[in-house]
Amino acid sequence: SLQDSDQSLPPSVDVVEPAEFRRRFARKWADRVHAVEEFLGTGASGPYDVMVEASGSLGNLDVCLRRMAANARIVLLARGVEPLHVGAVDHIVTNGLCITGSRGHLGGAFENILSLCLAEKLPLHEVVTGVLQGLDAVHSTLERPLLLSEQHCKLQVRL
Repeated sequence: SLQDSDQSLPPSVDVVEPAEFRRRFARKWADRVHAVEEFLGTGASGPYDVMVEASGSLGNLDVCLRRMAANARIVLLARGVEPLHVGAVDHIVTNGLCITGSRGHLGGAFENILSLCLAEKLPLHEVVTGVLQGLDAVHSTLERPLLLSEQHCKLQVRL
């Protein structure tokens, strides 16, 4: 999610998502939704006050840094195995950008999530896109991670 920096305008949210299934879901509550290639290739919108990198593709960060407003905050949410390489160090220093990590569900994000739900910006009941019955269903689902990420946001497991 990205938030526009112009304080005179109401906050808006851009979502950059690789899976069409999730982009359709995001269009219900986000102001603008982009495919990754579209966003990275065209220089869509900006500057942004907030960037949450939730894909784990840390290469996206360096591409987006120059779209960040002065004093912007960048949160690395997803974990990945690739190292973080930053070429836009001058932009970070000059503009006072802050990069921090978040433990996601473990880091107390629920207060913000509930605020989005109460503001009717995030329909929480639509985030759970499937229910798995038992450990065998979990096992077979995890054997197809690409299919899983293309068709679901969150899954509930009933044991």
